[in-house]
Amino acid sequence: MIRSTNFDLFVTDKALHRKIVDSIRLYRAICRQAFTVCAMSEIAGSTIKYDEKGVSVVPNSESSRRILTETFDKEGKYHLYQLRNFVRNDLAPTWMSFVWDSLRGDVSSRWKARDPEITKATKGWLVLQGARGLSMFTRIGIGFPSAVARPKIEGHDVTMKWDHDIGAVCFKLNKLDGGRYHVLKGVRDNLPGWKLGTVYLNERDNKLRLTVSYECPDPVKTLDPNNLMEITFTGVPNQYITVKGSGNLEGDSISVVEALGQLQQLNIKRDRWESRRAAVGNPRKAWGSKPLWDATQKVVGVVTERRSNAIKTRNHLWTRRLVEDALRWQCGSVKINNMPERELLGEPWNWSQFRQFLEYKITENGGIIV
Repeated sequence: MIRSTNFDLFVTDKALHRKIVDSIRLYRAICRQAFTVCAMSEIAGSTIKYDEKGVSVVPNSESSRRILTETFDKEGKYHLYQLRNFVRNDLAPTWMSFVWDSLRGDVSSRWKARDPEITKATKGWLVLQGARGLSMFTRIGIGFPSAVARPKIEGHDVTMKWDHDIGAVCFKLNKLDGGRYHVLKGVRDNLPGWKLGTVYLNERDNKLRLTVSYECPDPVKTLDPNNLMEITFTGVPNQYITVKGSGNLEGDSISVVEALGQLQQLNIKRDRWESRRAAVGNPRKAWGSKPLWDATQKVVGVVTERRSNAIKTRNHLWTRRLVEDALRWQCGSVKINNMPERELLGEPWNWSQFRQFLEYKITENGGIIV
């Protein structure tokens, strides 16, 4: 079974952190530049060739040859214009060789990708017709194939190297929940059935993230579909979710008192910062301080994100406990009674996410939601 998991990373050196973020953003910028070269060259009458060696541009007319000569800043006439040489020699000479391979794959996959609306057309063809914009590569990260750039994992540290100037960087993994630690242990210790795939170093809003793809053993499906487990929402805070298995087996009830407490604290903090945001003005109506408004709005966004993460974390933890009960009792059928729609005792809650998490967890183990 092939899956992927995200890990939050951090480095203690702020200057090094800045260099890493800039390096990832440079990678995205060069991806955009390479994609643009392909688009402009093909519009001018060139042919783009993708193969294992790289990406090359073949001019088929004098006008396309002039464009390529100006783009690659080379004098004279060339039969092939290699994007690999352009990237590695001119744009990013300090990169290690596998970074180019990652970039080539990202550019070519987006050029050849089928459009979700016009399924018979590729992204590259639609760009040439003016029906789609150029790919911006705003969310991608640098790929580290396990065969040539396997990260070194020791304990809760991950060491990676992709740029000769930056050198090898030892990242610290943030606090891990049980699921992420299980994945880390499997790929780190080479447990039977586990295999590390491509690792991606990424960033978002200056926060570093590692996306790990891996193979893991398929779960042993031993659940009996004739055994029914019922999950009931009672509305009582300290026994909000109760569980009963076949033969009147009763599991531990789930309390939401702690979750409600955190949500209320986040509500107080968000209300306080929303009041401050209102006090510094409204840039849309041309009054107040825009820098102060932007800074305050950023804090409001952080508090909102914390609330979303708190709900997601508890949905994971609660559904994991419920599936553990189903495994212990060998219940292959799960029935949900009285699940709320959008609230947890007056507080907004993502119950559709809860059901989604429960469904994929029980399905992985051979069970179903009835």
